[in-house]
Amino acid sequence: MNEQNLQDLRDLLVREFNEDELISLCHDVGINYADLPGMGPYGKTREIIARMQEQHLTSTLMQRVESLRPEQFRAAGLSDANMDRPLAPPASNAAAALAAEADAIQVGQSGVNINEPALVNPFRNRGDAKSSNGGQRHSALPLRVRLIIFVAIVMLLAVAVLSIVVRPGANGAASPTPAADVTLMPASADMTTTAETLAQATSAPAATPLPVETVVAQSATLSVTDTSPAAAAVRTINDQLINFYMGKATEDEVKASWGSKFTIISSFAYKTLKSRLGADLSKGDTVNSTLRYDKGPTLVSEKNGTATVSTREYWTYTNPANNKKMCDLSDYTYTLVKASDAYQIKDIRSRGVSGKCEQ
Repeated sequence: MNEQNLQDLRDLLVREFNEDELISLCHDVGINYADLPGMGPYGKTREIIARMQEQHLTSTLMQRVESLRPEQFRAAGLSDANMDRPLAPPASNAAAALAAEADAIQVGQSGVNINEPALVNPFRNRGDAKSSNGGQRHSALPLRVRLIIFVAIVMLLAVAVLSIVVRPGANGAASPTPAADVTLMPASADMTTTAETLAQATSAPAATPLPVETVVAQSATLSVTDTSPAAAAVRTINDQLINFYMGKATEDEVKASWGSKFTIISSFAYKTLKSRLGADLSKGDTVNSTLRYDKGPTLVSEKNGTATVSTREYWTYTNPANNKKMCDLSDYTYTLVKASDAYQIKDIRSRGVSGKCEQ
């Protein structure tokens, strides 16, 4: 099933099911709606699809959705769909080209059909494959981690080659010292090798690559600051949202920034916060809310008045009346449209990372 089919299924769930119906649907297929990360129905639907695929129960989900909304299900063209892989964000053009090249090299060396399930490409985007001898499921590492590991390996190989080239010969000639910094490949982490570290590498064995867990931990705590107007607009919009939950901003003020996507906020504010925390904002209750950026708003692209900004946000919500608390850590991608001198949200996509509250 292609990405468009997966998006059609998710759009069907968001459009045709309210939050109470999504909770009931989750109960019918054996998962706990409250345990899913993400904010409101828009964030939850993605995790419902991913969770069912991880448990090999996509056919159960499809059958249940079809039984509840048969006409809408057929209209979406999902009757013959095959849920064969989890919904994943699109890879960048560079990452996609790298994955295609890795597939071509692996097929050329092994002579295996690229469509054969036994072929496991380490650069494939969030794909799963089955081994030919036991049908065991192997989960690929996230693309960002694989790219960082690939760059680290390339750098280590370069350092090893350099140490051989500049090693003193039989006549006792001194090793040349690099005169300037050398950057082998740009990456999200700092991958620049300086003259000092290269000099140290010539007298010591090549270092062992960092374990995957260490790389992930460093990436998760990376803080990014972006002073572009679109990134600043996301910060302002989120600050306004905090004030709305605390009763310091009106619904009309929030609508001005969220436009047609205010339905996401209203569903979360008036349904999710009420069911999870017992706070009814429609009757004047308030919720104390805090926001921490683990990755600050960063401009990804901007063209013809439309900007894309990415963040990683950790939100907490506490009902001061009963001290009930809920938390959410998610990656967000904002699409903003500039009108006059202000930005308005045109679309927002989220990927849940964790729903646990930090101590």
